[in-house]
Amino acid sequence: MIVRIMQWVLAVILTLQTVQAGIVISQVLYDPLGSESGGEAVELRNEGSGAVNISGWVLVSETSAADATIPQGILLSPGSTYLIADAGWSTAKDNVQWKTADHEETITLANADSGIALKDVNGTIVDAVGWGDAAEIKQGLFEGIPAREGASGKALLRTKDTNNNAVDFLEEEPSFFSGQTVVLVVNITNDAQPHFVLPLGAALQEDDSPEQGVQLKPVAGGTRTLHLEVYYNGTRASVSWFNKTIVLAKQGDIWKGELPFEYWFAAGPQNVLISTEIQNMTLPVLILELQSAKLETKLVALQTSPGGTGKGTIKVVNQGNVPVTISWSGNDLVFGSRKIPFSNLKVTGATVRPAETKGIDVILNVPTEAVSGEYRTMLTMIT
Repeated sequence: MIVRIMQWVLAVILTLQTVQAGIVISQVLYDPLGSESGGEAVELRNEGSGAVNISGWVLVSETSAADATIPQGILLSPGSTYLIADAGWSTAKDNVQWKTADHEETITLANADSGIALKDVNGTIVDAVGWGDAAEIKQGLFEGIPAREGASGKALLRTKDTNNNAVDFLEEEPSFFSGQTVVLVVNITNDAQPHFVLPLGAALQEDDSPEQGVQLKPVAGGTRTLHLEVYYNGTRASVSWFNKTIVLAKQGDIWKGELPFEYWFAAGPQNVLISTEIQNMTLPVLILELQSAKLETKLVALQTSPGGTGKGTIKVVNQGNVPVTISWSGNDLVFGSRKIPFSNLKVTGATVRPAETKGIDVILNVPTEAVSGEYRTMLTMIT
């Protein structure tokens, strides 16, 4: 008897694209010292080389798809800023010396785990900045890793544009003054120990789902390599990942490392634990379930006689990260016009654990009236 088994695998690849523009969110005050109604502000800056018509552009927040809409006829020159402030800014702002807003409208910015995005008239996200826990912030309201939440009365001030909020924004005193401003960052060191350290941020280059957060799909029976970047200007950075400690290599203010991702790593929430000489952080990831059973045996040949019993084994290996329960289906064994009923064939069902190889017993009871010959059928493994 010959047993044939067939399996099919479908792979889906998702490609994500990002959009960039010359207009950036340069400063955000989401938790003023004074009134929450009238004291919030968002500043835009044109970092491009030409004027940009920002008429009709909108600020998107956690509470509204159009928390503020820029009026018509607004052309922002290179190097210039445009201040959008809460209604009542002129009397409620924390500092009376701050400039008059270019546009006042009722806006609502949350103080924790939130963000904003700037969209153009086509609905394209031009820039975004979030603060707090990425898992609690709506998709599209931050870039890379959100910035750390600041103290009341502090603003998030952009110092660079790498599409990663944790690197691009610092917690600073708000600077809503007339005229163009320069951000001065001084790094004073003593015996190679920095006194001024960038906020710690991190990102994985891999993400296998458009859903919020980092979600990872194992490769059946194999090992993936994850590429981690840690944004930090200190002197040491390492990672703990599934009982392994990996020392990262420094390239400027970015530390890089490769994390092995085995197919049998347990599905569910996991953490990348990042340690430095000053501070630590946790990068949460979700390992997706992978159910994958591979047949190591392609053919089973049984030798017996009429009235006898033939025995064999099918080997199955679990190449996923969740247990797989296996059953079997098939048809009668056929030799020309002769048949042996499928009910005479016993194939053991089984549950195979991740990374386990299990032998499945195959037992055929041959009727006494069966004639000699080579009987064939095909078994199908059902998972």
